This record gives sequence, C-alpha cells and structure tokens, in this order.
Amino acid sequence: MIRDQPFIIPLVSDEIFDGFICYAKEDRCFALEILRRLEAPPYCRKICIDFRDYVPGNCRLDQTAKIIEHRCKHLVAILSSNFTNSSNAGFQVRIALNLSPDFVQRRVIPILYEGCDIPEILRPIYRLNYEDSNELPYFWKKLAIALGYNEPDRLRGSPG
Repeated sequence: MIRDQPFIIPLVSDEIFDGFICYAKEDRCFALEILRRLEAPPYCRKICIDFRDYVPGNCRLDQTAKIIEHRCKHLVAILSSNFTNSSNAGFQVRIALNLSPDFVQRRVIPILYEGCDIPEILRPIYRLNYEDSNELPYFWKKLAIALGYNEPDRLRGSPG
C-alpha cells in the first residue's frame, strides 16, 4: 500500500442490487425464502441481505444507509407485527422513502407477510399480500417484476 493513499474499507462489493430485503429478525425465514426464490432461475435477481452482504468492521447503520442509497434499486419490506416493533426495519424504510418521497421511483415494495397494522408511511403504496390465497399464485412473479424481471406476458397467463 502506498503511504499517501488512504485505505478505504468497502461496505459491500461495487455491484448494484435489484433489491434489499428489509425484515425484522423474527421473520428471517421468510427473508431467506425471498432470497432463495428471487436469486434462482427464472428470476435471477441480485438481492442484498444484511447477514450475507455486509462487511464486518463497519458501522451497521452507516452501512445500511449507504447500501440502500447507492447500491440497491428497491427495498422489499416484509410487513408483520414483528416489523412494526422493529426500529431497525423502520429506519431502513425511512431511508428508502426519503430517496423518493413522491413514490415516483417505486423504491419501496411492501409485502404483507402477516396481518398487522400497516405503518402509516407505507399505507399509500400498493403492496403484495402473501396471506391472500387469490394473490399467492402470482406472488413471486409480481415481486420479481417489481424488482426488474421482464416477463409480464407470462404473469398474465399468456403461453410462453
């Protein structure tokens, strides 16, 4: 290392993620299910999740803010009673919403995972409902499309 150049600790790799999973620690199993399904074919989305993609030694809150702001196109918020009690999850959602307060960029994609009071700040945003049996057959494709997957004809049931 050259002495005159500062050593910069990376927060994550330079890659851009399609989505960041925002969840309460009690809902980690569902966060893992989202990660598994969306990173696999046919969707092949790049997903950021804290325990795998954060670099040790950095401030967790600072790292979260920088990743959401600079490395992730969307934030997937897993809504549940656990989420409403998690200050960390609320912090992450507020960062993403501050980046697009008029909702033009569609930065936040809420998922109602478990019946709960929807935080007021997320009420105006259309959300996916994992609990709705009518919506469940379309759930994964709709989530993938919201994250940039381009196959809308198959979502509507067209042959392909």
